[in-house]
Order: sequence, then C-alpha cells, then structure tokens
Amino acid sequence: RGSRCMRSWNAGLAFRHIGIPTPAPLVVAEAHKLGGIMLGSSFLANRPAEGDALGDFISRHGADHPLVTLAAESLRESFLLMKEHGCVHGDLKANNLFLSPDGVVSFIDMDAAAWDLGPSSFTKLRAKDRARFLKNWAGDPAAAEVFRNCFGDK
Repeated sequence: RGSRCMRSWNAGLAFRHIGIPTPAPLVVAEAHKLGGIMLGSSFLANRPAEGDALGDFISRHGADHPLVTLAAESLRESFLLMKEHGCVHGDLKANNLFLSPDGVVSFIDMDAAAWDLGPSSFTKLRAKDRARFLKNWAGDPAAAEVFRNCFGDK
C-alpha cells in the first residue's frame, strides 16, 4: 500500500491530472531501512491550500453566503470528474475541503483516495464518500440543502 505520504503524493498528482483541484504536491521524502532497521520517516510538502476549510467558512458566514453556492457548483464538478474517472477521495470531512476566495473547493488529506476500482468497489466507496460528505451538514439544514445534490446521483 505504501506510506501515507506516498499515497497522498500519488493521489494529489492523479486528481490534478484529471482536473480535480488539490494543492500541488511539491516533494515527498521517505527513509525506509538502515541495516535492516525500519526508520519509517516520511515527509510530504504541498503548496498551501487557498482559503478556509469549508466547514469553518460556513460556521462563520452561514450557508447563504454567495461563496457557498459557488462551492456547491465546484464540488458538483469535482464529484462528476471522480465518477467519470472511477476515483474516490475516501475522507470527505468538511476540514478536508478548502474554499478559495473565488469559490473553488480543493481537496486535501488524500491518503485514503482510491482509483482503478472495479464497478462494485467504486459504487460502495462512492456511496461511503457521499455519506461522509453529507454527514458534515447534518446539524445545519441550510448547508445540507445547498450540498444535497453535489454528487448528482440522488
């Protein structure tokens, strides 16, 4: 499976390649073994995510803020690309989604992302992504309404 750093590196490059916004991965470094002893040190550096975590933004400004509508559109586009390319994020907590000042949502914490999935695995993992994403807004009916159709399949 590789280290979390290497999985994040690969996922960040793959997502960017298909047009899904994520901060550019800059460097990954890993130290594995020295004389048979596992050192287990890994480092990943990305460009900083622009803006605020989506959940924090909504907590401060409310779901009726114009950028939240743009965020829903940005997410709808990204989730459509994920569906077209058979990939999932794997950890759609609100704090793993960053809302830029121009309304584009970028994805961080990519180590649980998966791609090249068979149809049944993809369907199961996409449903899990959708459920986790919607759970973010369970206590905020206005936000839940804005985001409920972002996956475009319900």
